[in-house]
Amino acid sequence: HLGQRDQQGFQMWLDEFYRDFPEYISRQTLPAVHGLAEAVAPIAADEVASKTIPDISGFVSEYNRDLAIRYTGSSKGQITQILAEASKAGQDAAPLISARLDGWEATRSERIAANETVRLSNGTAKMVFIAAGIRRLIWQAEGSESCEFCQALDGQVVGIESKFNSLGLNNSEGHPPIHEGCTCRIAPA
Repeated sequence: HLGQRDQQGFQMWLDEFYRDFPEYISRQTLPAVHGLAEAVAPIAADEVASKTIPDISGFVSEYNRDLAIRYTGSSKGQITQILAEASKAGQDAAPLISARLDGWEATRSERIAANETVRLSNGTAKMVFIAAGIRRLIWQAEGSESCEFCQALDGQVVGIESKFNSLGLNNSEGHPPIHEGCTCRIAPA
């Protein structure tokens, strides 16, 4: 499309393309999101010896909506940034965008799956812990080569509604991941 339009026309097409994209992504990801949350919830309940598992349907819907918004925002943002940088440098943006799309095809699904698995698993566990009356969480760095952010958080205990903080990097969700590739977890403290 970029070869057939000027940059402004392409940006208009991009805006239109991504307008309804969150809904499409949400439909595609919901079965996997629901399945993982349904698998994690009883494990988290067992961890705190809870006999009941809360209804997670609202959480799953909200999580899936947020995932679609994150994915769409990242996609559109990356392409928009390439357009702006190419324009500033007087370059043709088409080959740069094609290279980005090729990169997405090669690695993006694995990266997103890894990050979202950590985010969804910890978010589901936190919801179960809250329902079970747990009041404090502990951050557990996982993996043999945790980064400095994760090591700084390892063993940190916070109130269940509080956020963990590592080297000035605030975690807005109150659970891992704190960065791409993070494999940490929360546990009841």
